[in-house]
Amino acid sequence: MVGTAGGEIAGGGSLAAGGGAASDAALATATALAVFAGLWVPVRGIENFSTGLDSALAAAARVWEIIDTAPAVPDTGTAQPPKGPTGISVDAVTLHYPGRETPALAEVAARFQAATWSAVVGVSGSGKSTLASLLVRGRDPESGAIRLGEVDVTDLPLDVLRERIAFVTQHPTLLSGSLADNLRLAAPEASDDLIGEALAIVALDEWATGLPEGLATRMQGRGLTVSGGQLQRLALARALVAEPEVLVLDEALSQLDATTASTVRQRLAQHRPELTVIEITHRADLLPDDTEVVVMDSGRVVEHGAAGMLRRADGLFTRVEARNTPGRTE
Repeated sequence: MVGTAGGEIAGGGSLAAGGGAASDAALATATALAVFAGLWVPVRGIENFSTGLDSALAAAARVWEIIDTAPAVPDTGTAQPPKGPTGISVDAVTLHYPGRETPALAEVAARFQAATWSAVVGVSGSGKSTLASLLVRGRDPESGAIRLGEVDVTDLPLDVLRERIAFVTQHPTLLSGSLADNLRLAAPEASDDLIGEALAIVALDEWATGLPEGLATRMQGRGLTVSGGQLQRLALARALVAEPEVLVLDEALSQLDATTASTVRQRLAQHRPELTVIEITHRADLLPDDTEVVVMDSGRVVEHGAAGMLRRADGLFTRVEARNTPGRTE
């Protein structure tokens, strides 16, 4: 019994010794895993840092390439801009894009009278947006000239030209910051009253007043917190805050319904009657009869005159208009 008991005790001791060996092995394994994890995390950190560094260096190289690229247009002008309400003339302008034989613009001629609302109409690819980019010297024509009043735009310093001519695109964006900061982007010293007037012109004054912090409300970058129509109107308000003499709208009202677009036009004409507006659009159906229109096709001017006259002429203008008029066909 005793022996048996002793044997049991001995056996128990044997078992205890075996449990200790297992515990030691487990402890060794856990220690090894802890050491491995301790070493692996820094290694992964170094790997992630290396990957991030490669991306950052590649991005820096792209930025440097842009910075180091010669400007698309030279900024050598020294002329003084004209004073007062200013029109724009386009004289026999021709432009080819690199690698293309067909001209984007071919001998284009047009007149946009001071303190009036004019439009350039055409289907996609007709050359109207290319013409718009030339008005603010996004590029220069190969031949012909564009004049602000009587001054060739190439004779004006770029900052002077772009103070006089505001350009609003179809797909604008907002920056992360307050609504006021976004609207003051081109005019940092603009007063709240001027901002309020611009918002009223684009029919966003009530919307802005209803924001949690008014003009101090923070906007999300790229305009993700507003609708497409609101974003376009905010971009227009931003341009108006800078108080330009000429306003170029490149499909900048395209996401507005007919009623809102009409309201914006009426308020702009009422509050800024001295402003020369050039609207680039395919929405011929939204243009009032008295709007002076230049109709483009394949880089050429094919019609021009008042919208009402062009409607009665039943030419290309009416075919462009029919694309957006319910119940009508081309």
